[in-house]
Amino acid sequence: WTSIYGSTSTSTPTSTPTSTPTQDPAKPGWVSPLDRGDALMDAGRSAQAIEAYREALAGELEAEALGRAQFQLGVALFRLREYTEALATFAGLGADPQARFWYARSLARMGRISEAIEAFEALTPQVAPLKTSIRARYLAATLLEDEGAGDRAKALYAGIASDPNFPEQAQQALWRIGWLAWRAGDVREARGHFQRMAQDEPDLVGALKPRYWAARAAGAMGLTRQARRELLTLAQEWPLSYYGWRAQQRLGEDALVASREVVSVPKTLTEALDPARLERAALLLEAGYLESVEVELKPLLGRPCALADCVRLGSLLVGIGDYHRAQRLVVGTYPELLGRGLRPGYEALFWLAWPPAYADFVRGSLPASNRVDPALVWAIMREESGFRPAVMSSAGAMGLLQLMPETARRTAVRVGADALEDSEMLFVPRTNIALGSAYLDYLAERFPHQTSAVIAGYNAGPNAVAGWRKGPAGKLEDDVWVEEIPYAQTRSYVRRVLRSLHVYRGFY
Repeated sequence: WTSIYGSTSTSTPTSTPTSTPTQDPAKPGWVSPLDRGDALMDAGRSAQAIEAYREALAGELEAEALGRAQFQLGVALFRLREYTEALATFAGLGADPQARFWYARSLARMGRISEAIEAFEALTPQVAPLKTSIRARYLAATLLEDEGAGDRAKALYAGIASDPNFPEQAQQALWRIGWLAWRAGDVREARGHFQRMAQDEPDLVGALKPRYWAARAAGAMGLTRQARRELLTLAQEWPLSYYGWRAQQRLGEDALVASREVVSVPKTLTEALDPARLERAALLLEAGYLESVEVELKPLLGRPCALADCVRLGSLLVGIGDYHRAQRLVVGTYPELLGRGLRPGYEALFWLAWPPAYADFVRGSLPASNRVDPALVWAIMREESGFRPAVMSSAGAMGLLQLMPETARRTAVRVGADALEDSEMLFVPRTNIALGSAYLDYLAERFPHQTSAVIAGYNAGPNAVAGWRKGPAGKLEDDVWVEEIPYAQTRSYVRRVLRSLHVYRGFY
């Protein structure tokens, strides 16, 4: 059940960093407490949103607004892990399907697994929208799987996998069926499910996971040459993807390689960005007028751009210290090209996608133990904040490395740094990087020789990871261990950071 329901995390596994809106929703000026609560939720400020929703509920609301306020209050409480109160709030909404769905989620978070399974399975298509019902059945199956009821879980997954109306959920269910077979040692059956999943997946990047595990299953079946051919294809075609990197590892070629397949650069059907504006921005940057550079570039942001214009615009953004928008610009425009591998003439594009942001602070903050290298700090920073120094998550994690204030304070004491008297100091890049690097060093000391566990510990907390490494799990091969991480968000997080770590170590 923990594949869906996480626990306390150092870096907020259940939340996404959010920026503060232009108008502070905590201040007067909003039309109603309900609107203020919604704005606070959007800004990731759940505790203040709860106050606003309670204020709204204390007044007079129309029936629709009343239901909305109660539901949003429940979600805010859930975000803050106040599950008992969230459960009661959702229960008060009666037969509303979404409230019943969140009611079941709250039960699972509280450890009341049998009740959660029953609540999820009760959300049939007769009482809930079909998409909600499908999702509820999937979550019920994950709970059953963790409870050891594999046959019941497989039956639910099979029903979802056969539904053509929801292909994304069908693919997720098919993966779980295949992984149950792999876990049980039935690698032939697992390979069949993974191959079907790869064939049905319309997204080339999405197909990499089942392709990799189909190849691994072939190896486990004794089909050594076939497995090697399939892994080699992945490694050559997708060297900068997570599964391409894993394939390189299996082949004994853990080095950054360029794609050996000719990849066409996507053509963008758009006019060139205003060259005069780009030129003015470059001159202003050279003269040191950073605010004026941003004024010049602002009208160009959010527009599709050809590769040369994207690189020039991204480089100007980096020039004013905006690594985030530069990175999002190229990643959003050329995701497939970036996964395929470095190509001569396109180095600048990859530099923008994986920038050595705040390099002086990163290199100057490395612990003396040599357990942490710049590549790991950059890989974590890229995933945690997207290089945004002033970002805060809905759970309160702050800054470039998304540190929780209490974790930062404990780390400062541990390494003998100045006391963190004001949490706002975590928005200062030098302070955030120094404390984040020190915390990574602590995790690397606790989980030596397993970088995946260090990364997982940063996201889900070291105590959770220590539990995942106990017993037979501690002897699993690393690629299998990552797939077995119980928290779905942490599992995905570890894969993304490992991919970036591979790229950073190859580039820098």
